[in-house]
Amino acid sequence: MRILKTFFAMILATSFLVACGGGASTEGTTAAGSGSTTVIDPPLYIAYTKISAGMSYEQIKNIVGYDNNGGTKNALDLTTYIWVSGDKATDDFIQIAPTFRNGVLINVSLIGSKYSATSKNFV
Repeated sequence: MRILKTFFAMILATSFLVACGGGASTEGTTAAGSGSTTVIDPPLYIAYTKISAGMSYEQIKNIVGYDNNGGTKNALDLTTYIWVSGDKATDDFIQIAPTFRNGVLINVSLIGSKYSATSKNFV
């Protein structure tokens, strides 16, 4: 009887996970007529992966494709520009924030609904 209860509990849990999508994200688009799903990272995440030491604000702006839209923070000799995409209340939120000291890129951070907060330091 105990084995039977365990079996039904596993069936119920599996059914629940399947109904909820299994907790796995398969973000992306479906190719027309193919039935397959291609995973596509948001443009800001792709831009984050391309940012490297020595880049200027203009170079980062060219990678992202538009001027920063999340504001600018200034403190002492540091300037942080913020690019934001998506809505914080949804799963598609992402933000990158490169920080410059006297015009030299020293750090870029990434936060997002689907990504662990991370940063790259260049000093």
